[in-house]
Amino acid sequence: MKYFIKVAIAAFLLFTLNFGSASMVKAQSPRVIAVLFFSPSCGHCHKVMSEDLPPLLEQYGEQLEIYAIDISAQEGQALYRSAIEQYQVPEERRGVPMLFVGDTVLVGSREIPQQFPGVIDSGLAGDGISLPDIPGLNETQLSLLGGKPAATEEVISEPLPTTSTSEPVGTPQQLSNRPVFLLRFLQDPAGNTLAVIVLIGMLASTVGAVWSFLTKSEVENTSWSNWAVPLLAIGGMLVASYMTYIETTHSQALCGPIGNCNDVQQSPYAYVLGVLPVGILGLFGYLSILIAWIIYRKGPAGWQNAAIIVCWALIWFGMIFSIYLTFLEPFVIGATCAWCITSALIMTGLLLATTGPVINAWNPQE
Repeated sequence: MKYFIKVAIAAFLLFTLNFGSASMVKAQSPRVIAVLFFSPSCGHCHKVMSEDLPPLLEQYGEQLEIYAIDISAQEGQALYRSAIEQYQVPEERRGVPMLFVGDTVLVGSREIPQQFPGVIDSGLAGDGISLPDIPGLNETQLSLLGGKPAATEEVISEPLPTTSTSEPVGTPQQLSNRPVFLLRFLQDPAGNTLAVIVLIGMLASTVGAVWSFLTKSEVENTSWSNWAVPLLAIGGMLVASYMTYIETTHSQALCGPIGNCNDVQQSPYAYVLGVLPVGILGLFGYLSILIAWIIYRKGPAGWQNAAIIVCWALIWFGMIFSIYLTFLEPFVIGATCAWCITSALIMTGLLLATTGPVINAWNPQE
């Protein structure tokens, strides 16, 4: 009897030691804690939060915690400004979604899913990554992405209030009742309004070009096209070259006072069939237009009419593609690229400049 009692006590002690050791290991296991800034009206934010981050939360379990901060709330906006000042985030990289993890800042729906898993693995291979050092973060109420309970006493798993800032957003409930294209447009009202104005001008120009081609048999004054077409084509090549550099090196684009070039360049629409950067397509397109125009102006007489018609056909292809991309920016991507708008305006100018010569070539005078 005593023997069985001793065995039972030994088994109990062994179980207790093993359980305690496992609990200590679990408690001491490294964790990675990140903070994500988002806006309810941001399409890229919705993609990151609904498609990219949930698989990571499921994969790493309790070793990964992501706290989401809504910048459409006053507290969230103040904390966002504090974070970008603390981490000295450059002006051209300021936007949402923005993820802070340790000393690393990841921005955009391409950069976050591409680089965040590597940051997590590096952190877990060491001592983990603690809550980012953002002034005021511990006093701010945060919402834990994925619905897990808060792991620290400083962080409260309670949603931020939805007090609006100057952004034309609203509560998630209000936003969910709006059409998707309107939500995209409201992400950047100023830049997207410019895109819509350019889009209307492009459509009007195409109608005017078709009307002139169908109703006119001759255009007398086309001398201005002699300098306008090569100048515009070279300008288009310069713009396309810069866009090619940005898209192939994944660098941050220099943007104008309105719009968000980097959101556009990080979208799937910056690539044709997901492979060919749009900038490369534009570069070869403008080069082909310039070559066809040179043949029209300086080539053999028998080639000139055919060359200007080929030139016009290339411009029409570029025009239709530019209209498509300009429509996507305000209503699908939710951001407008100043470089893309410039290219669209150049293509519109080329269409107008070559319509007269094409009419004359199509209707040769006896």
